[in-house]
Amino acid sequence: MKVLTGLLLALLTPLWAVSQTIDSNHLALDALMDLDVQLSTVTRRLRDAEENAASIYVLPGDEIKRSGVTSIPQALSLVPGVQVRKIDNNNWAITLRGVAGRFSSRMLVLVNGQSIYDAVDGGVNWEALNIPLYDIERIEVVRSNGGLSWGNNATNGVVNIITKHSEDTRGLLSNLEVGSELTNASIRFGKDLDSLGSFRVHAFSKNLRESNNAYFTISPNDSNHTQGVGTRFDLNLSDTVFMLVQGEYQNIDIRNVVLTPDLVTNITQFNEDTETRDLFNFAVRLDHIIDTNTSQVFQLTYNNEEYDSFYFEDKQDDVSIDYLISSQINTFQFDFGLNYRHIDLKLTSNDYLTSLNDLDSLQYYSAFLQAQYEHLPSQISVSVGTKVERNSAIGWEHQPSVKVIWEVSEMSKLWASISKGSRFPSFTEMDLSFRAAGIPFGNIILAQIIQGNRDIQAEQSVSKEVGYRYNARQLNIDLSLFKTDADNVLTTDVAIIPPASFIQTFVSDGSLDTYGGEVFVDWQVASWLNTELTYSFAKIDYDLSENLQSPTGENSKVEQWLFKTSLQLNDVHSLFTTTRWEKGEAYSTDDYYALDVSWQWQLSENLQFSATGNNLFISDRVEYTNTRQLFVVPSFIEPSFVINFSYFFE
Repeated sequence: MKVLTGLLLALLTPLWAVSQTIDSNHLALDALMDLDVQLSTVTRRLRDAEENAASIYVLPGDEIKRSGVTSIPQALSLVPGVQVRKIDNNNWAITLRGVAGRFSSRMLVLVNGQSIYDAVDGGVNWEALNIPLYDIERIEVVRSNGGLSWGNNATNGVVNIITKHSEDTRGLLSNLEVGSELTNASIRFGKDLDSLGSFRVHAFSKNLRESNNAYFTISPNDSNHTQGVGTRFDLNLSDTVFMLVQGEYQNIDIRNVVLTPDLVTNITQFNEDTETRDLFNFAVRLDHIIDTNTSQVFQLTYNNEEYDSFYFEDKQDDVSIDYLISSQINTFQFDFGLNYRHIDLKLTSNDYLTSLNDLDSLQYYSAFLQAQYEHLPSQISVSVGTKVERNSAIGWEHQPSVKVIWEVSEMSKLWASISKGSRFPSFTEMDLSFRAAGIPFGNIILAQIIQGNRDIQAEQSVSKEVGYRYNARQLNIDLSLFKTDADNVLTTDVAIIPPASFIQTFVSDGSLDTYGGEVFVDWQVASWLNTELTYSFAKIDYDLSENLQSPTGENSKVEQWLFKTSLQLNDVHSLFTTTRWEKGEAYSTDDYYALDVSWQWQLSENLQFSATGNNLFISDRVEYTNTRQLFVVPSFIEPSFVINFSYFFE
């Protein structure tokens, strides 16, 4: 804890004298899809939610609080159409409009517009995403190709987690969560700096307990201890120039089970492993209002990670620079942006992992241009744009997009879009070679080697979408249909090499067609009762030759029903329920039903208590069994409970 305290002071000391800002994250969200709900994720420009030609959902911070969830993956399970599968107490498989994997790389995840994509594994380390939930303003989820605005790896959608302005977090808040699976203690302090601005700092320590039962006859070994500190400053440098400065440090110890082969006999054993991560990130953003119609944004981010596990020992340094200018002349809107990103990787080879090509860095360059003209005849708005992007290992890709919105009536809108997206391969897929679990073959066990391929290409997809949106005072309806055709899809080419090797080489030789849709209904039954019902599905069809297989799934269908109710019993008591049904075909599991219930009690003006039960009235289940993916050994998911005490010192 002394280390955390020292880091906290180090983050604070240089910044105490800087001034205040009101940035684009400081927005009021009264209810999903109301006219005052603003989105920045679809176009990187603030717009009414109903004015975007995409399938969107905004999860307000207040709903996250009332639901009783304890992590961001759990919070995403409240969002219609998001596939959230819990692998064990540490690991999750999450995606949009497809089959989720441990590292899903077609859904881009951002924090305040900053990508947290891991270029080594090709996805998101959900166990390292530990933003205090009470500091989240909202989560914007775009179930649509986001390549135009955000670049590669957003072909199925974008999740943007937006934290609160420090002006809204003044005072001292202490929070304690205790439950059957976790203990989490955290504290946050926020303060004005007179007329100069505002800031906040936070610190936390979280323990996840080991599951009771693993999928295999082994100890689950999936506990976790994480501690961290962070800070945010919102500063006003002048009447037209605003600054956001934020930083965070985390230390994570994760227990895990890995499948490891004997290097001589290839006999595979389950071994307990401890993963350690040290994470540091820092970001500075400048917002400049040039005039009443034009503004520009400059952002610099730095991320550092040191990771050590049975297979991996690496260090990553990631620097990103962004520039965006937006202008509006009457009904014409114009956006132009530039991005540069540099990633350095220092990898230590061992008996199980080696670098094939000594690829130790990647550079990304991109530019995007977007124009929108509103209020054409018949109340039609058209948006066109393109993004060009270069990966130093792959080359150039372009991602054009056309979106149209037709205002049928004051409460109804039709929209359509066609867009192209790209998925860039990860370090692992291009450069690394693994000794994985042995493969029984007759009377022998083959050595399984999974290796990257320097000649792999970027996946390219074309998405076509149509939607209808109806917004009334008490009833909101959102309907969307989509079809995505992808080429150069990541697969593995399987070959048996004498005398005893089973080689899987990453190639980009597959094709994938995905189609589906979502239906969302939000009904404010009464002032004290709100309900939401959603149905979503996606059909996944691969086109693979006989020697190819997909690392994440087969031809299948994902299907989900989600029903939520929010009940305000009186001034101090409220109840929130979530009911889910999901089809298990794509994950080789049973279909499952889950019920979560959270009760909130406002004991006093400053003290709040909540009790939450998850997976109630069900037996233990497994949600993910794709052990073909490296580092995936699932545990049984069980009913659980957690209580929360939150006290605010004014």
